[in-house]
Amino acid sequence: MSGGLNLLWPNSPLFLIDEKAKPFDPSSVGACMGEGPGFKTYWRWKSCGRAARPRIERELREVTRRMNRENPLWGAPRIHGELLKLGFAVAESTVSKYVIRRRLPPSQSWRTFLRNHAQPIAAIDLCVVPTLSFERLLLLLSWATDGGSYYGLR
Repeated sequence: MSGGLNLLWPNSPLFLIDEKAKPFDPSSVGACMGEGPGFKTYWRWKSCGRAARPRIERELREVTRRMNRENPLWGAPRIHGELLKLGFAVAESTVSKYVIRRRLPPSQSWRTFLRNHAQPIAAIDLCVVPTLSFERLLLLLSWATDGGSYYGLR
């Protein structure tokens, strides 16, 4: 069937079918999907450890960590500036790599916030209410809590 169409339209990309083609071989798909020896060789070459950023000297790492330990509020930009004043030529990104990261304590929950601040909570709203004679009546509403009992905290 496809042979006749190939005769009518010989350069068609839709009908370039070889009648002598071999049946489908699943092992050929593996080579295309990265399971062949060429794929392994390529990735071994690609991921070898070349052209990496050189490590900084041990003394500079220790000075960076000591500054960070002794001044916990200093971040990488401040430590970087101090290292430049001391004569160490190092990038800020390198300093941030060696700064000790501290875990912050978790913030308070919503229930704790309400327990601490329920007494002074107040709500005020100004509403415009149309009357039957189509005039505007301004209504000022105010509401205050009695120490958190509305929130089920007592």
